[in-house]
Amino acid sequence: MVRGQDRLLSREAQAWDSARICNGELYLEGKPYRSWAHDPVVTEWNNANLTGDPERSWLDLLGETLGDRRHGISLGAGTGWLEEEILRRKLADRIVCLDLFRGSSDAVGLEFRVADLNVVLLPPELFDFVLVHHSLHHVERVEHVIHQAEQCLRPGGLLILHDYVGENREMWTSRKLARLEAIRNDLDLPRGLGAPPMEIPPEVTSRRSPFEQVNSMRILPTLAQLFRPIRFRSWGGILHPLRRHIWDQDFRRRRCSLQQLLEWDELAVREGLLPCFAFGVFSRCIDETPLPQQGDWAELQRVVSLTEEAEREPAAWRRRWRVWGRFLVWKLARSLQV
Repeated sequence: MVRGQDRLLSREAQAWDSARICNGELYLEGKPYRSWAHDPVVTEWNNANLTGDPERSWLDLLGETLGDRRHGISLGAGTGWLEEEILRRKLADRIVCLDLFRGSSDAVGLEFRVADLNVVLLPPELFDFVLVHHSLHHVERVEHVIHQAEQCLRPGGLLILHDYVGENREMWTSRKLARLEAIRNDLDLPRGLGAPPMEIPPEVTSRRSPFEQVNSMRILPTLAQLFRPIRFRSWGGILHPLRRHIWDQDFRRRRCSLQQLLEWDELAVREGLLPCFAFGVFSRCIDETPLPQQGDWAELQRVVSLTEEAEREPAAWRRRWRVWGRFLVWKLARSLQV
């Protein structure tokens, strides 16, 4: 059992150790990595959602938030490109970077340590801030990591989260699947054997990265027990599941604009579909900090409630054989087209 876990951790490390930043572009295994989130329209919309200004990113907001908090730790830092950018902007003086492999950045102020977040023990009250950027959804023992993050902060310290918080292994809830099918019908999206399926078998999505979205639905409920939001936003309820369609230029040209999809995504999240992504700045509940803005606290509680409702839905895993069947038929149809 231990050996098997070690093999999975080794594969996870190899998957992300291949990441490199070149001229501001992310490369995975030597290939440029692009997604729907890199589209300029999405970037501006996301900036406006997180900061109120389409031209200001969450990193610009971070500069105002951190203040004199200069010593931080990054949990799941990867290559260290983001932490290097934080230092370049002079938002911090020193950041300790933890991951399964040593990052490639040699920037002054970065200290890399190899650690498995599932079992890591952090020193108490040592850091001014904890950074979690698209890493916590790769951790099985989410509760352990968040407890360690809480106790390693000094009084007045902050936790900054920017992560996937949607359904585990992308096994969408029945409500979300129904909405996606309705969108497919409304927009006359391709159907039949050659159309991309709305769900991919978990064993396939985790083939490259074994712990991809392994326990993502526990992130926000656990955070809400130990932290209070200073700022909190969520998004991506339908955009992320539709990503295999929205990069189809023919679809974009003939059926719908990306701006329309963004508006539908906002509406879907407001109507109670579980969002896939969240950004938040949190203070510890035990600290005497100003009470959170009512809107941010209410939004966090709303998403936590949606998450807990989704966790109670057993149907997602019962669909596995049907999901596998549709996926294999799609793969076969694609191979015949080639």
